[in-house]
Amino acid sequence: MLLSEESKPTIRIHVEESFGGKNILNQICFGIEEEGIPYEIIAVDDSNHIAMAYEACQHSRLGVGIGITEGHIALHYEKLQAESPLFNISTHDEMGKIRSIGTNGARLVKRMPFRTIQE
Repeated sequence: MLLSEESKPTIRIHVEESFGGKNILNQICFGIEEEGIPYEIIAVDDSNHIAMAYEACQHSRLGVGIGITEGHIALHYEKLQAESPLFNISTHDEMGKIRSIGTNGARLVKRMPFRTIQE
């Protein structure tokens, strides 16, 4: 993996191109913003949320990536195995749980304890 010298340190969010859940994406971004970490959103032609999250973290200078498809959301960290995301939830979960994915991504960067995600 080669990162551009000009790339900014951000959490990368890879979103399936056909994803229509603007409110879901907003909640994740609000969670990241609450912790004061920058992020970037990139539309990708993929439907595997775990693979998308892994690819996102590999291209993030912060080592944290999120993958979002119509049905699922994954939070991944660069030091984990590709098939083992840190968090993996449904887009049909409560908005507080969805927002906590963004919060926990930012807390991972800041090396702070995670916010509890209710199962």
